[in-house]
Amino acid sequence: MAAFAAFAALAVFSTPVVRADEALVVPLMYGTVEDLDDGSRHQIDHLPARRTLAARHHRHFRLTLNLSVPDPTAAPLWALYFVSLNDGGRIAVNGTVVGEVPSSTPTVAVQHVRPFYFVVSPALLHTGHNEVTVTWTSHDSLQHLAQAYLGPADVVMAAYERRLFWQNTMAGVGFDLAIVSAALLLGIHAMRREERRYLLMGITSLGWAVVCVAYFLPPMPAPLYPYWHALRLAGIAVTACATWLFLIGETGRGHRRYAALCIAWAAVGPLGHLLNVWTRDLIYAPTFETLWGVSLLLLGVYPLALMARSLVRSWDWRHAAFLVAATAGLLAGVADVSLAGSGSSVFHNTGYVTQATSPIWFSAIVLVLVRDFAGFLAQQRRQQQELAWRLQEQQIELQRLHADTQKRERERAAVQERQRIMQDMHDGLGSQLVSSLALAERGALGAAQTSALLRDCLDDLRLAIDSMAEGSDSFAVMLGNLRFRMAPRLRAAGMGLQWQCAELDDAHLPTPVQALPLLRIVQECLSNAIRHSCAQQIRVHVASSAQGLQVEITDDGKGFDPATTPRGKGLGGMEKRARSLGAHFVVVSRPTAGTQVRLDLPWQEGEPVVAQAMPT
Repeated sequence: MAAFAAFAALAVFSTPVVRADEALVVPLMYGTVEDLDDGSRHQIDHLPARRTLAARHHRHFRLTLNLSVPDPTAAPLWALYFVSLNDGGRIAVNGTVVGEVPSSTPTVAVQHVRPFYFVVSPALLHTGHNEVTVTWTSHDSLQHLAQAYLGPADVVMAAYERRLFWQNTMAGVGFDLAIVSAALLLGIHAMRREERRYLLMGITSLGWAVVCVAYFLPPMPAPLYPYWHALRLAGIAVTACATWLFLIGETGRGHRRYAALCIAWAAVGPLGHLLNVWTRDLIYAPTFETLWGVSLLLLGVYPLALMARSLVRSWDWRHAAFLVAATAGLLAGVADVSLAGSGSSVFHNTGYVTQATSPIWFSAIVLVLVRDFAGFLAQQRRQQQELAWRLQEQQIELQRLHADTQKRERERAAVQERQRIMQDMHDGLGSQLVSSLALAERGALGAAQTSALLRDCLDDLRLAIDSMAEGSDSFAVMLGNLRFRMAPRLRAAGMGLQWQCAELDDAHLPTPVQALPLLRIVQECLSNAIRHSCAQQIRVHVASSAQGLQVEITDDGKGFDPATTPRGKGLGGMEKRARSLGAHFVVVSRPTAGTQVRLDLPWQEGEPVVAQAMPT
């Protein structure tokens, strides 16, 4: 219904320039056309008129139109209005030139698809009979003689402006819309190749842009003129065929046979024109082009009927918009084919009208694109919300898994720490208690020995407790506690103590697992010195660096020969603990020269060397 309403509006605004009550407007209806090359004359009984000429070449013509003006002074200013001057020419009134439009030359062809307006002074007009002549040259094989009028300038100007707007201005608008739409639609298709409808709409827009070029075509080399007309027919074919295939696709049907027929028939027009040019040297074949154009348009009835039926069954605003736009284009196309074939149209004052209805089609495209874009944005929002929801779920799950992992890690660390403490107590305190119990049961321990054994057990227990200390300075604290416990015993034995731990690097300290064996080695060295060395001085030096830990314990006691002295529990235990740490353990001593015990603990690759807090 919207399409028919648009055409009704066009009909209202396209009433003939000569109205029944406008007596001053004189139509130029009849006259004579003369071929200035061969002198032949042809009577014209009614304008518009079409004449098919012989094979194309550069020709000269003159059209003489007769009219009668009852009173030249009836209007202050007159004007000539030609609905078209395809070949241009020089216009004269009673022998006086009033205007000139560029015409063809032997090497250049022109085509003017637009109205023309020329001011005529009342002084040039005679009362009664007057003569208007148009002289032009042409390369065409078809002569176009359009309607012309003489009347008051204001009346003629209104008709001229109306036709110029609907035909030429709208053609420029249509061209701009077509180029922008083609770029947009083909760009979308390049990114979404599965969307075939964007390709078809883009091809339709490109075809229509080619058709619109005819309304502002610049001069061109004469040999190329027939091929321009073939290109224009190709633009018409592409526009119609792509539109029908698009509409068929929108109905959700394949119709391969229809598509093949549509494409094949669309190709007939430009190919038939080229054949006509190559075999007969004729640019126009009016009957052929009219029949081809009408039948190409009628091919659109089938997809329009399918779309209308789908709308009856299920309303879809997209289909409705395209149905209205395509129907308007189909009706306008039929009117324009009639105008091209006969020179007259139902829309007398607007000329070609398809370009006037093209904004309806492009508006439908814009509406669909906007709706598609809005749908795409809505889909994106839904996907983003779903993604955010899934991401939140994953974050919650990751947090739960992380919490579980931390819990298991804490539990594993606690188990390992308990196992380490139990193993240390078993190897140290437990072993001493078992051996002491066995000696006590045999009655082999005196009070002093029992006291010494219990003190050793207590020292070992304290070492185990110290090794559980937390903090980055825990190893230094452990050494301080050991010094605090051993200093009274050393003084009681008459031994002086030099304790040197200033070179400990807080950034490179042993781990809690390494600390207990190291403390036991130091404690064992000091205990052995008290029991066996009879030393006056004992020095403890502990240092650490990025390479490792160094422990050195030296006394000035009586010494011993390591080569001949059997490895007892004390010395053998220290060596065993050093090996478990991966440390290098050396005892240097000789009789009467004192003893030196040195331990070098390198940090292993991948081993944490920065002091860490004990796991809880």
